[in-house]
Amino acid sequence: MNAPKGYQLVQRIGMGTGGAVYQAKTDTGEVAIRQFESKAEPASQTWLDERQCFLQAGRQALGLTHTRIVPVLEVIDEASEAFVVMAYMAAPTLATALLTTRRFMPAETDTVLRQVA
Repeated sequence: MNAPKGYQLVQRIGMGTGGAVYQAKTDTGEVAIRQFESKAEPASQTWLDERQCFLQAGRQALGLTHTRIVPVLEVIDEASEAFVVMAYMAAPTLATALLTTRRFMPAETDTVLRQVA
């Protein structure tokens, strides 16, 4: 991946809706960057539609503030690339928590399910 201007990629940290997610550095700290990816032929109508949905979702999230929502900082729409830049949250994922060997107590399960919902 070519990083957007002003961002230095650190590592790929996972897959998100619409593409890979990378940890990156800026002059002001760390961020997470989602990169648009599609299995459709580039510039096909399907690819264009998927790209538009990716960008629209990023733009809709700009300015949302809630403790359970990762803040979107910037949406980058370049000629051949599209990115959504978000705050980087260094925390275990739900998938990681579910892979632990300990069993969750019913109260913990209830809390997690409410937060996810």
